[in-house]
Amino acid sequence: MNRVPVLTLWATIVARRLGYDEDEALTLGKAIAGQTAAAKGKRLGLYAGKTASEAEALREERQARGAESIEFMGRVIPCLRTDKGLRTLDDVRPADPAAVRRYLESKFGDALPASARASKALRRVSSPMNWRRPPWTSTCGSARPVRQGRRVGGSEDALTSMESTDWPPSGVGWASNALGSSR
Repeated sequence: MNRVPVLTLWATIVARRLGYDEDEALTLGKAIAGQTAAAKGKRLGLYAGKTASEAEALREERQARGAESIEFMGRVIPCLRTDKGLRTLDDVRPADPAAVRRYLESKFGDALPASARASKALRRVSSPMNWRRPPWTSTCGSARPVRQGRRVGGSEDALTSMESTDWPPSGVGWASNALGSSR
């Protein structure tokens, strides 16, 4: 599976845990995944990104609209406070949480509720200091695959605290707010 939807879901769940409402969290998740994908695309030379003058014009337009920046998961996210709450910005337009919801539903399909529960379970067994790491990395920072609570060829990680009877973790389905902020 493409990591962008996984990161979108993970960042959304982290935002919910930090107290953002569902719509705010969805747009934060989208922003984190988008910035991460853009950085990788630039690093791989797939595109050059904005020129300095384009970036400055965008910054000025955002500032004129009253945008602010927040730090979330190690990134600076441009946002705008609207009458519906905090929304991240797609260039200068507030992001649409319904579009992010549709995106996640299209990428995960019927597996979305289980994926959300699994991400929430990972969040519960890891410390808040590890939340900025995406769920496919171990608590040791390795990106090696995890199988049955052990990194392949390595030591225990956060999943070892979960017994096999705990999987899949119980929780509410997507329709009942699988992104809820249960602690």
